[in-house]
Amino acid sequence: MKKRNKLFLATIIAVTLIGIIGIFFQPKKQDIENKQVIRIGAILPLTGDFGNIGQSFKNAVLLAKKDLEKKNLKNKYEFIFDDDSFETRKTISAFQKQRSLDKVKAVISFASATGNVIAPLTDQAKIIYINVGASDKNVAKGKYNFIHWTQPENTAGKLAEFLSKNNYKNIAFIGGIDAGVNAIGKSFIEQATPFGLNVKVYNFNNGEKNFKLLLLKTQQDNPDAYVVMAWGGTIAPMMKQIKEVGITQPITNIEIFATVPDFSVVNNTYYSDVAQSSPEFIERLKKEFPDTASDFGVGNIYDSIILFVQAFEKASTPDEAVDELIKTKTYNGVVGNLIQDEAGIFNSQAIIKKVINNKPELIKE
Repeated sequence: MKKRNKLFLATIIAVTLIGIIGIFFQPKKQDIENKQVIRIGAILPLTGDFGNIGQSFKNAVLLAKKDLEKKNLKNKYEFIFDDDSFETRKTISAFQKQRSLDKVKAVISFASATGNVIAPLTDQAKIIYINVGASDKNVAKGKYNFIHWTQPENTAGKLAEFLSKNNYKNIAFIGGIDAGVNAIGKSFIEQATPFGLNVKVYNFNNGEKNFKLLLLKTQQDNPDAYVVMAWGGTIAPMMKQIKEVGITQPITNIEIFATVPDFSVVNNTYYSDVAQSSPEFIERLKKEFPDTASDFGVGNIYDSIILFVQAFEKASTPDEAVDELIKTKTYNGVVGNLIQDEAGIFNSQAIIKKVINNKPELIKE
């Protein structure tokens, strides 16, 4: 009986101690409730021609969210996703919704087309905005607007250097009429001159699918190589018609071929690409989210989310976070060491790839 009583008493003491320890060491409910909620909007092409990379971008945001949840942060972060299908009218609608209903404090989106329509609105609303994929520097205009992307002088310059090293002098540049492509084209011509390249530009309208007359016209000038800047749904018909008209010269590209869902469409082509995410990051992303179909730009998306959060954590109030982001002149992220210039652009280095057996391979120089 005495043993039983002692055992009972010991159990009561143990339970009491556990309860006391729990009271002292559990996060206080009011501390959790008092955390400032910061909502960050992600407007991405989750469907349409860029759906494969849009979903991968979303996964990169979700991975950042998982990583942030492991940290002891002063703010609580929520992420709002909206699909714009890479259509600017939907981009504007998504932003208006995120600003008015979701009350976001920061926004991220993809490419120059979305950037040019969002940037004036974010700056006016004093919402921090980072664009991943913008080649048009105008997207970074305004105190609240930033770009996280390898800029055209790097990607275009890398391809110009590659063409020169391989003794291609006369270059046909075929590009759709688009703000990003125009910026890349302008930069390519500027970068080509020091390498002694002669560049002739041929343009086509967005949405066009019949390129044979244009391609036949380029053949009359007998170029040594082509830079083909087709977007999204125009890539497949362009590449098919290049073969049909008998063009045998090398086909190259600046960064866009990295976005194709099926690399067999651009097999045996060369392209300059943006800075690559570390292999460790890509492996972790695909392990956490097996539906990650594309490596393109995912590291930039992840880094941008971390940059947002660092700025909000350092700032005394959310409204002062933009000043903290402006102060972030260097950042070591999953795409390497970045330097923010005076225009608000986090720039990085470019590389050259060749699509071999339907798979992009890094060309070591």
